[in-house]
Amino acid sequence: MRKLHHMNRKKEQASPGEELSPRLSQTEIDKRLVEIGYRLEAHNAHLIRLAHQRATSLFQKAFENYTITPTQVAILATLLRHGDLSQINLGRLTAIDTATLSAMMRRLQDNGFIERDPIRTGSARQSGASDSERHRVHIGSPADLSESQRRGPRSPQTARPRTFHRNAQATGLNAPVIRCRPRSQENLMPQFIVRKSITLVEDIFHDGGQVATVPRRRAAAVAIVSNPFAGRYVEDLQPAMEDLKPLGLRMTDNLVGALGGDTSLIDGYGKGVIVGSAGELEHGALWHVPGGYAMRERLGEALAIVPSAKKVGGFGARIDIPIGHKNAAYVRSHFDAMEIGVPDGPRPDELLLCLVMTCGPRIHARMGGLAASDIKAFDGLR
Repeated sequence: MRKLHHMNRKKEQASPGEELSPRLSQTEIDKRLVEIGYRLEAHNAHLIRLAHQRATSLFQKAFENYTITPTQVAILATLLRHGDLSQINLGRLTAIDTATLSAMMRRLQDNGFIERDPIRTGSARQSGASDSERHRVHIGSPADLSESQRRGPRSPQTARPRTFHRNAQATGLNAPVIRCRPRSQENLMPQFIVRKSITLVEDIFHDGGQVATVPRRRAAAVAIVSNPFAGRYVEDLQPAMEDLKPLGLRMTDNLVGALGGDTSLIDGYGKGVIVGSAGELEHGALWHVPGGYAMRERLGEALAIVPSAKKVGGFGARIDIPIGHKNAAYVRSHFDAMEIGVPDGPRPDELLLCLVMTCGPRIHARMGGLAASDIKAFDGLR
């Protein structure tokens, strides 16, 4: 089609006396389009344009409360995923040219999405260049900045020791820090993106003994989520627990529904995490508060500590989730575990999060000890 219009345009621009092919009529153009099989609704460019319109609509709905553009969100998402980056590498990852990226970083700073703290580079010290010529990107908050950083750059005579970015040795450069933080104290970007969720329910009628009239029920809610800290060390992890609280409540609601919806029948619980191989064990501890307190909130009177397990595991790893009575940790009849695993996870940069709830004791419990009906202290133990 481009060639057809080009031929007509050449005809219009021809000099007097110059002979060119006769101008194509609309009928001839239509005939050529039929010959090459052109259909607008199936053309890649048309489909891309429709997809862009849809993406723009979804973006405007998701970020209607923020003064931010899709490209700026792409920058912040890249920082949240990769952590420390030189501005050159940030540009490469986002496919944004240097001039455009520099302007966007200034706008993000003006709008409060990022904060800058200059650190003189080795090359700047040698050449006397400006402190702000190069940049290193780090996720953090104003509270993370040291007192010397808040005061601003030192003079060349008192400059701090060179602290190289992870790729600095390859480039010979170090640069100002840009700390990325959500605007106001709200989360601009989701920290943990759910790839899949699973709910399992077991009805246990017997374990070699007499068949029970009412089966023992166990249910597990599993979520495979991205691990924003995979592949790097981050000192302050605790604020990220807030990002997981809505997921904990949603998984708890799924569990309650899977067990029939009557919370008075649920008397046991537990939780666990498998951290993908690019993460560290401490990343699993992020699930303590969001998982445990979500179940306590939905179950009402839940006094006992929520039993927990965590491990770093590879693709397809499994874990035994410990289970105990919700009101008294010493109730022996409810000591149990439920094995959980997902064939396609966790991937190296993912977390497998799990919550388990049960109705009733083990199906043939007969080991004595404190019975659920004899709980008196209501201190979480007895």
